Amino acid sequence: MIHQGSKHPGKSSVTFFPMVDMYPGDKTCILSTLEHLCNLARKNHVPAVITFDQPLYWKASEIQHSSHTNSHLRGIVLLLGSFHTLMNFLGAVGGRMDRSGLGSILEEIYGENAVVHILSGKDVQRALQGHLLVDKCLNQIIVDELTLDDPKFSSVVEEMDAVYSAIVSGEKPLESLKSSEEIKYVEQTIHAAKVRMAASSKTSQLWIGYEKNDGNSTSLDKG
Repeated sequence: MIHQGSKHPGKSSVTFFPMVDMYPGDKTCILSTLEHLCNLARKNHVPAVITFDQPLYWKASEIQHSSHTNSHLRGIVLLLGSFHTLMNFLGAVGGRMDRSGLGSILEEIYGENAVVHILSGKDVQRALQGHLLVDKCLNQIIVDELTLDDPKFSSVVEEMDAVYSAIVSGEKPLESLKSSEEIKYVEQTIHAAKVRMAASSKTSQLWIGYEKNDGNSTSLDKG
C-alpha cells in the first residue's frame, strides 16, 4: 500500500493469514476464504488471483459460477495448482493413447498396477520417466531408419557423436551448439521424416503426435 502507484513497488513478501478453523473442503470455508481475499484485493486495488489444488479448485469454481452475475466473486482469477495441472496433462496423454499399446510397452518396465496410475497421471514421477523413455525409443527408431537410408545423415550423426564427446570432456563449450549447422540439418531431416510418416498411416500419425515436441508442422498439429 505504501508503494502503490510508484515506479518502485517495493520488495515482495509472503504473509500467512490466520488459520480458518473449519474443514477445508467445506464450501462455507471456501466461500469465506474467497470473500476475505477478494475484499483484501479490492482494498489494495489489485486483482484477486487464487490458486487451489484440484479438489478445492473444483468447489471454488462451483461457488464462483453459482454466484450472482454482479458479484465481486466473478472477478476472481482461479488457478489450478501446477502439480495438479501436470497431473491432468499426463492423464490427458494417457487417455489419448488408450488402447494404443502404450500400456503394454510401459508394462515391460513397470508393474501392471503402476502403469494404471502412470496413464491416469496419478504417479507423476513414473509417468514422466516412462513417457521420456518411450519418446527416446521412438526417436531412436526414426534415426536408425534414416541412418540406413541416407548416407549423409549417417555421417552427420557420427560427427555429432564426436561433438557430444568433446562437449562432455570439456574440449568444446556448450554454446558452440547454437551455431551448429549439423544440429539444424539433423533436426530438419528428422522433422521431415515425421511428417512423411504421419501422412502414411493413422497409426504413425498417432505415435508421432504422442512424441512430437517441436510444434513446427501444421500437418502434425492437425493430427
